[in-house]
Amino acid sequence: MLLRAYFASGQYQKVADLADRAVEAAGDDYNVYVPLVNTFAALGDPEASRKMREKAVVALLQQVELVPEDVRARSLLAVQYGALNRVREAVSELEKTVALRPKDPNTLYNAACTYGTLNMKEEALLMFRRAVESGFSNLDWAARDSDLACIHEDPEFKRIITQDLHRG
Repeated sequence: MLLRAYFASGQYQKVADLADRAVEAAGDDYNVYVPLVNTFAALGDPEASRKMREKAVVALLQQVELVPEDVRARSLLAVQYGALNRVREAVSELEKTVALRPKDPNTLYNAACTYGTLNMKEEALLMFRRAVESGFSNLDWAARDSDLACIHEDPEFKRIITQDLHRG
């Protein structure tokens, strides 16, 4: 919690200073890695961020082995795989995640975002459409979300955003 609080308040160096102690104390808890990965990226240290991603993968694999239905862990695992350019593994985890929660708008939106970061436009658009059909409603955010940048100019994306904004 302390790492997330420091990260949220922009105190990245404090997070970085606690990184080793946090991993030593709670390295098997995959939640500890989210602010660490993001901190090192924010500090412009891609190598430290990559190392944290690799540690996160280990913790996430342990979690999904223990709790295969942990959708959040699988979604985060897909994100880490994608960032590490392990596309096939990322897609495999996304497919499992969506299969576990095929009508959950947040799960579908997160899948769209991960496909978007992988520049898999068709898949990103399909998951985005499904997310909206399932009730995802934060379309203003989606229109600005950099994870979906690869589909922002797609006519279908624009139609979904415009059509749904006019309904609300």
